[in-house]
Amino acid sequence: MSTRAVYTFKTNSEWDRSEVHIYKHHDGYPKGGLTWIKEAYLYYRNNEAIKHLQLRDALSTSFLLSLNKGEQYGGCEITEHHKAHGDLEYRYEIKAKREFKEMPIATNLNVVIYSTASWEGEEKIIFKGNFAEAVAEFKTLEEVA
Repeated sequence: MSTRAVYTFKTNSEWDRSEVHIYKHHDGYPKGGLTWIKEAYLYYRNNEAIKHLQLRDALSTSFLLSLNKGEQYGGCEITEHHKAHGDLEYRYEIKAKREFKEMPIATNLNVVIYSTASWEGEEKIIFKGNFAEAVAEFKTLEEVA
């Protein structure tokens, strides 16, 4: 069974509240979701051309490119909004505090994880904090393999 999720990448600007949403068809539970966010950062870190994009766009582009490299990870696409999907189980909001040159990913990325499974009732926040805290609580796929 697939665990569908939407990943929302937000700007770190107080003037620009725009977002980019990416729907991923499977492995959206927290261990998987945090793994995909980590994969996006690693892709970003190793590709100079992406670093010239606005940070939100660099992260969302890295997310798409790092995960659509084969059947093992794929199954993601840009979407209008998380509300466009009635079959989600989780939703992630990702926002960098500053450019990555200034801070490492572990403490620079704020992550909010929502449980959105319709059969469980209303959407609820199950985690809010930085990436390091999220990994400490849920782990990533590499850490449990």
